[in-house]
Amino acid sequence: MALTRNTATADSTANTMFEEMEMPNTAAAEVAAPAAPAATTAVAPAAAPATTAVAPAAAPTAVAAPRAKFAPALAEFNNAIPIETIEGMGIGGLPRITVDLGGFTMQEKPLGNQIKLQLLSWNVKYAIVTGSTDAEANEHYKVSYDGVNLVGGGNVEEYLSWLKNVKGYEKAAKKQYVDLWGFLTFANGKDLPEDECKTVNVQVSPFSVSKFHAFQLDLGIRQGRGMTVSDTIVLNAERGKMGSNNFGYITFSAK
Repeated sequence: MALTRNTATADSTANTMFEEMEMPNTAAAEVAAPAAPAATTAVAPAAAPATTAVAPAAAPTAVAAPRAKFAPALAEFNNAIPIETIEGMGIGGLPRITVDLGGFTMQEKPLGNQIKLQLLSWNVKYAIVTGSTDAEANEHYKVSYDGVNLVGGGNVEEYLSWLKNVKGYEKAAKKQYVDLWGFLTFANGKDLPEDECKTVNVQVSPFSVSKFHAFQLDLGIRQGRGMTVSDTIVLNAERGKMGSNNFGYITFSAK
């Protein structure tokens, strides 16, 4: 296959008072002014020899080294396949890989606990779910790619309100997923021959989304430090437990 600065400024204003001088009264009685003394010529003292002062050189100003900024990697693959194309394919347009307690599966066929994917594109996806497992609940499953508008028409928030207040699904929610698109190059513990590599869709569940974004940041830091990384990523199936619920999730690493 990439703080706060408290600035305190104190403004002080110096107040200076000016006093106007009193002028003499020109309307006084006419009195002859005494004669002015004879002018004398003052001899100015000899000028002091000129000296040339050399100012000391200014000390160099220390410049702080700029802080490195690390951006998450794989940004160039975000929506590389346009959302309009994905919507046009519909769900299941390409083989979909999911993860559960048994590892990765594709069309109900096991792929093992590790797969490798040559990444082509990734995108965020929101699933609108009822929070129930009854048969009717599946009919109310909807998808949004921007979190606002439903695929096929409608508004996400209005639809959630309808599910909760009209249909009675109190646990209805909007959940964020990530879809990965790429060539499957490794499964069931071995590299796949070139003619068996398929373009697939890997569904990254909400719990695994944070793992994917953490992987992006780690990869971005590596790239920022000058390391070369491959566009092939490794996906590992892991087991998790939350309360009494066991579930499978995905962790990510570089090839």
